[in-house]
Amino acid sequence: MGHKGGWVSQLLKELNERCEGSPLLARLSQDHLALDTGRWICQELWPFIRELPGNISVVREQLPVASSSARSLLGQLADDERHYQRLFVKQCELAGLTENDLAEHSPSPTMRDLCAALKKWASSADYVDGIYAIVTAELAATAFSRYCLPHYERYFSAHADNYQPGAIEEGLQWLRLHARPQTRHALWLKRMIEDVRPAEETGVPEAVAAVLNAVSAFWDGPQPGSSASSDATKALCV
Repeated sequence: MGHKGGWVSQLLKELNERCEGSPLLARLSQDHLALDTGRWICQELWPFIRELPGNISVVREQLPVASSSARSLLGQLADDERHYQRLFVKQCELAGLTENDLAEHSPSPTMRDLCAALKKWASSADYVDGIYAIVTAELAATAFSRYCLPHYERYFSAHADNYQPGAIEEGLQWLRLHARPQTRHALWLKRMIEDVRPAEETGVPEAVAAVLNAVSAFWDGPQPGSSASSDATKALCV
């Protein structure tokens, strides 16, 4: 990781490993737990999804005029028209949730910590910290989607008769979009990382480590003894 931007490869590796080792995400592979688990994850992720465009906009507004790669990538991710958000709401509806369910859900401590971490680094006086935090969050969404999508597709294929025509395809678009390789985004990301830090920088940036650890804590599931833990137990257990 001594070369410029070399932490990105390590980040991708760790995200994939932490998905594979997640007790929470592992429930998606069990048919009798998959729907309740997916429903709870949707509720938990909503505050993060809702706040993400605002966090990206904060970073984008701080960019120097010359940061063309960063401006291009963040412009695509900012979701100014809230297209990605609408797709995510459709996924929530597929899981049986209403917009009121999303609004009334109290997120777990780990989700509150994740939202706070992203907001903190996106608001940093050093716009590079914000870039790194957003990149980490977006790569985490990609790893999550690629891990979860096969489980969702398997479950809904097995239970397709319970859903209206087209509902499953529409409800899985958010996951499929994030799981799909984005060649242009990858190119902008590479150029952006090369542009924002000097060649002598080594190691994983602090903002990356902070957001990665917050994501990992959420994937580990609710902490025993927390109020969210008892709610999750009701939602996830039979």
